[in-house]
Amino acid sequence: MSWEISLTVIAGFFLAIRCSADAPKLTFAVGGAPNEVECWEKIIDEFTDSSKIDVVFLRQPTDTDQGRQGLIIPLKAKKADPEVFLMDVIWIAQLAASDRLLPLTPFVERGGPDTGNFCASIIIRVDQHNGELVALPVHNYCYHLSAAHHSGSHARCG
Repeated sequence: MSWEISLTVIAGFFLAIRCSADAPKLTFAVGGAPNEVECWEKIIDEFTDSSKIDVVFLRQPTDTDQGRQGLIIPLKAKKADPEVFLMDVIWIAQLAASDRLLPLTPFVERGGPDTGNFCASIIIRVDQHNGELVALPVHNYCYHLSAAHHSGSHARCG
């Protein structure tokens, strides 16, 4: 459920910034294992069907260093795409410190997502930079179901 909240909220935030006369569109960059990417493709299809927002799915490399490089290059060049992307938790501080992430705090304060729906410790320790919310955790429910099924465990807030 949190992926639906996150994707909807993030999409709304970026569409508010990039308003145009054209049909709404955003680019979503995703990397990971093939089953994770397939799950995100399904999520994007559902989101597009329900929101009527066209999403360009930009597949990133599975390798974390290559994926990071694939994001750093367009961000340094100040390209508009991708507007939304998944990133490893360890990249947040680096990207925020180099002003590559827009603050989400104003959007949240204007009625965006209730951050109480996320693990507070993650929001506080990881997703903030200089007191501004710059990222939201995303939980891929399809992946969680698969992992929980095989291990018998369930994800918890840390």
